[in-house]
Amino acid sequence: MDYKKIASEIIRAMRAELSQEQLNRKLNSSSNQVHRWEKGHTRVEWNDFLNVSKALKLDINKLFYSYYRYENITNSIHNFLNYLFAGQSIAKVSKKVNISESKLRRIMNSETSPTLDSILQILFSFDQMEAFALIHELTDGKPIPSLAEEKERSDLIVKSYHENPALGLILICLELPEYKSLSGHRDSWLSEITGIPIKEVNELLKFSEEVGLLIKDNGKYHAGKFKLSDRGDAQAMRRVRHYWTALALKKQERKSAHDAFGSIVFTTSKEAKEKIIARYLSFFDDFKQIVEEDQSPPELPFVMNFQLFTPGHYED
Repeated sequence: MDYKKIASEIIRAMRAELSQEQLNRKLNSSSNQVHRWEKGHTRVEWNDFLNVSKALKLDINKLFYSYYRYENITNSIHNFLNYLFAGQSIAKVSKKVNISESKLRRIMNSETSPTLDSILQILFSFDQMEAFALIHELTDGKPIPSLAEEKERSDLIVKSYHENPALGLILICLELPEYKSLSGHRDSWLSEITGIPIKEVNELLKFSEEVGLLIKDNGKYHAGKFKLSDRGDAQAMRRVRHYWTALALKKQERKSAHDAFGSIVFTTSKEAKEKIIARYLSFFDDFKQIVEEDQSPPELPFVMNFQLFTPGHYED
C-alpha cells in the first residue's frame, strides 16, 4: 500500500465540501498547506492531522477508544503505540510493520514526530479490518481510491461472516493446539469438532484462503493478514451474536463449575446507561491484560459474548 497517498486522500475526504482555502483558514495557515498535503508534496504530520480533525470538529479520542479501547490518543502517540505493541520488542514490531527499528525507536522516544502515513502503516499491519473501519468512520464513508480494492475484499469478508458466522468458528478451531499438533491438515477433524458438515468446512476454508483470512503453509492453515470483525450493520451484528449465544447454550453440557452465567435487568436513565456501557467496555482492557500476562500454555478457546441493549429500542 502507498500509505503516503492514502494519507493525502484521507485529508481530502475529511475536507468534504469545504474548499482547500476554507480549511486553510480554519487551520490559521497563511499558505495553501492543504493543497500540498493533498497533492503529496509534503507529508501530513501527526500533529497536523490532529489539528485538521479538531478544525473539522471530529472527536479523535472517541474514535480511537471505539476501535482500540484507548483513551486520549491526542495526548501522546508514544503512549498509544506502547499500548498497541503490548510489550512486543521493537525488533518484532519493526518486522511486522515494515518500518526500521531506528525510526520506530525515534518515534517511541519522542525524538521525532510521526507522520500520518507511518501511523496508518502501523495500524494496518496490526489489524486491517479495524483500520478500514476507523478510516470509514473518520471520513464519513467517503471513498479512498487507493484502498478501493482492499476495501472491497474487507467488505466481502464482513458480509460473508455476517451471513455465516460459522466462518469464525472454523478460524477459532484452526488456532487450537490440537489442530496445530496434527501432522497435516484434516478437514474431517474440523468437521467433527465444529459440528459443521465437511462440505461446508471445505467451502469456508477455500473462501478464507481466497480472501486472505488463511494461508496454507507446510500442509496446514494459519491466519493471514486479515482478521474477522463483525462491526457494521446493527441487525447483522445481532445475528452473529445470536449464533454464538446459541452455540454456547448448546455446549452447556460441557460447562465446568468455574463457568459463569447470569444476567441483570433494571430500569435506569439514558445517562446512566451510557456510563454503564462505557464501564462495561473498559472490561475488555482488563481481559486483554489477563490473557497477555498469562504464561500458561493455551488449552481451550474462550468466547465471551456481550450484548447491551434497551429491549424494544435497538436504535438507542
